Amino acid sequence: MKIQWYRSATVGIFSDSGTKILCDPWLTDGAFIGSWNHWPPLQGWELDEVLNIDWDYLYISHLHADHFDRRFVSMLAKARPSLKVIVPFFEKKWLKRAVENCGFGPARVIEAPSGKPLKVGGIQVTVLKANFCNPSFCGANTSCVPDLSDLEPIDSVAIFEADGKRILNANDALAVKSINHLWHKIGRVDMLLGHFGGAGPFPQCFPEISNEGKLVQANQLATKFIERLASAANILNVKYLFPYAGQYVLGGRLASLNPYRSVFSLLEAERLLKDLTDAAVITLAPFGEFSLGNGEADSRWIEPSNEVLKSYLAKKGLEKFPYEKKNTNPRNLQRLLQESANNVIRKYQANLSRSDASLKPHSVILGTEEEMVTMNFLGESSNVNLGEKPESESVTTVFGHPNLIFGITYKKSSYMGFTQLHFNQAEIGSHLLWKRTGEFNSVINYLNYFHTTGV
Repeated sequence: MKIQWYRSATVGIFSDSGTKILCDPWLTDGAFIGSWNHWPPLQGWELDEVLNIDWDYLYISHLHADHFDRRFVSMLAKARPSLKVIVPFFEKKWLKRAVENCGFGPARVIEAPSGKPLKVGGIQVTVLKANFCNPSFCGANTSCVPDLSDLEPIDSVAIFEADGKRILNANDALAVKSINHLWHKIGRVDMLLGHFGGAGPFPQCFPEISNEGKLVQANQLATKFIERLASAANILNVKYLFPYAGQYVLGGRLASLNPYRSVFSLLEAERLLKDLTDAAVITLAPFGEFSLGNGEADSRWIEPSNEVLKSYLAKKGLEKFPYEKKNTNPRNLQRLLQESANNVIRKYQANLSRSDASLKPHSVILGTEEEMVTMNFLGESSNVNLGEKPESESVTTVFGHPNLIFGITYKKSSYMGFTQLHFNQAEIGSHLLWKRTGEFNSVINYLNYFHTTGV
């Protein structure tokens, strides 16, 4: 069995018998509402190169745009009519519906029950859901799971077995608290693939923190990701460790934030990991291959120069995000803000009898610099007010571009629970500016419900 790495978490897994599985494709720039771009830069031929491989199956671990490139998946659905997609069996069908919307009919989508092995050609695949999301693990403010009381997962890991070898593709799930509960189910693993960098807005999107402070906190958080990946490798006693899904750069007006993200270079990540684990740390050049049979790679990662990085960021910094290209002045924004805030408070109050009952009071101010709404999370007396009217000493403030805030709040009546213009996507994309007074409060997770279809 061998792997081939293309970009980010996009890898191909090949058995000696000829079965080919593509995992978590992201092969175009502009993920997360336009802000995420590939590093190293795409040369323009990569998408067609991967598209032209005669894949037998496609595995998509979760909805995030750096693991599920809708443009590419739509092209793949058309180019490979016999190709089938493996997705985790989630209670909420956001991922399944999104894949089907890309052109894969229901008969071409396999929902893999958690923990049940599937024989797909010459490879056995076992998908395990990753529950109990903890946003603090990845530097985010909001959980990717809207309703923490339900503990419904949206992420997964997959074990690929063939030719006497086992690969664990952990994608982003090492940032999920429950990964520690999966080790006994996973067992012996020859190779671990896992992310090594942060995807959240902290600290780069917190203007109140000095640049020097951001650098310190970014380094601390990035170190935690490295330590977590090394810990997983040590617990599983893996022979090979492949760090991936940590390389991206922010473009457009966010390009200046790049130095303050909690992401080490792959070269630095490799160096740190070698000091923390006995596993052989494997890094490949894009489209490089590694064979688990003989332990050999046909290429190794070479870090691009700082000059290449500066030139690339200067070019990407000139680009506009989709919502910036619209010359619109959103109408009814105040009403949308109020209705969206009411939706958040309704969800919060519906869960007061559950795990959220003990949460401390907290206020959230959300909107634009000119129009905003305040949500006061005060148990049964929670309320919504237009403007900046916090009723708690503990306050989180979130501002964004007017067109972006409009897109996040307004949903069509046919809305089914997922869209790229979603609060969580905007947060991961670093599109929002944050300020916090007091301690972090997990009521922030309810901002995933900040939208309305009633206006």
